[in-house]
Amino acid sequence: MQNLIDNKILIINDSHSLNALLKLTLEKEGFSVVYIETGLEGIEEAKTWQYRLILLDYVLPDISGLEVCKKLREEESTKHIPIAFITGKTEEEISEKIINAGADSYIEPPFKGEDFIDRINELIVYWHR
Repeated sequence: MQNLIDNKILIINDSHSLNALLKLTLEKEGFSVVYIETGLEGIEEAKTWQYRLILLDYVLPDISGLEVCKKLREEESTKHIPIAFITGKTEEEISEKIINAGADSYIEPPFKGEDFIDRINELIVYWHR
């Protein structure tokens, strides 16, 4: 993994078990992880730090992940942060919608293992070069 000055990742997802898995997996690889369980709180948190990546769920309890993505793209302080959707929905089901919302990528389950970490690193390195 490329050494980054700051390697903080924000996860906006309402699943306690998935958040715990993602946090454990990413922290083992040297990332610092913050997770928020609602879309509106996630938007506010994203403005507080220069995150390297936002992992965003498609379905959230308050507003949709699509709306969160659109709002993050409208904000000056967050519009440059890469956003990858993480969800159980298939890419075919949501690809056009997430692209139209401004997302950079979609990461398929499983959200662990070497392929997952490679995809995370790829997104961070590509968008922060």
